[in-house]
Amino acid sequence: MVTGASGHVGWHICKLLISRGYNVRAFIRHSSFKKHLLQLPLDIRYGDILKIETLRKAMEGVGAVFHTAAVYKLTKEKKDDPIIKTAIEGTKNLYQAAYENHVKKIIYTSSVETIGLSYDKNKPLNELSYANEGFYTYSIAKIESEKLALELAKKFNLFTVICNPSTVIGKDDYRLTPSNRMLLNYVKYNLFYVDGGQSLVDVEDVAQGHVSALYKGRNLQRYILSGENIEVKDLIISIRSVLNIKGPLLKLNKFFLHPIAFIYEMASVITTKEPFITRRKVGKLIGSYSYYDCSKARHELNYFPKKLIETLSSTLRWLLERYNR
Repeated sequence: MVTGASGHVGWHICKLLISRGYNVRAFIRHSSFKKHLLQLPLDIRYGDILKIETLRKAMEGVGAVFHTAAVYKLTKEKKDDPIIKTAIEGTKNLYQAAYENHVKKIIYTSSVETIGLSYDKNKPLNELSYANEGFYTYSIAKIESEKLALELAKKFNLFTVICNPSTVIGKDDYRLTPSNRMLLNYVKYNLFYVDGGQSLVDVEDVAQGHVSALYKGRNLQRYILSGENIEVKDLIISIRSVLNIKGPLLKLNKFFLHPIAFIYEMASVITTKEPFITRRKVGKLIGSYSYYDCSKARHELNYFPKKLIETLSSTLRWLLERYNR
């Protein structure tokens, strides 16, 4: 069974499992977009991970669960946010229902948000690194829910493998994740860049890593599923190359962005909308490098992600066709 099967990662996991001969049950909400799911021979079950009775029923006869369900929004830190409730209560319900249904394995989708970030681009982080705090509410939710998953795995003696994807991009994203929205923003604002960098990975590679974790992953282990580490400047240059965009490329520094962030913050007081950029975000994220070492996944899961330029080409074509008409 795949929870969150209508999401970007969940759908690709379903698709790959089916191609390998598995019988797949998709667990989604009634309100979920499902046109793409109907293209696959799936056993679709409706429910909500916050309603344990729906999980119990959907998990009957299931041997393994891929838990990808999450609210993926990059909003400011807020402890009482529904993003955190979904992550924590959903994890509790998942393990309780899995225990009661004698599920053999859980492949748990976490994030590199639980690994952390660095300000030294020459030192990619690995699975031995743990983030102590999160910048976004989503980050907090992932940090707390991963810890809880490992605690419950031990409590219920449930074989659990943790997958930690980096920034996931790729085609067939029918609800536009923040990661792919970032690429579209880089297309729109391709004249500017800031110091920093991140690791981008194709969603198909992330799905492959999850499926490999089902039969190669070790119990209670974390596996970083990252891709190519690249500086923001080089990423924009690559995007411009794929789309044949020409023109100057200008660097924006913190001194320039701080007053702009202040204006957005003041405007948000009036509009009550989340500011596009904040002074805290400028101070925390500019100059940071979300670089990761996926050697453990390479060696143990036979995980070999695509070259970024290949992923960018197919992803941008798909995104621009669907969202920039």
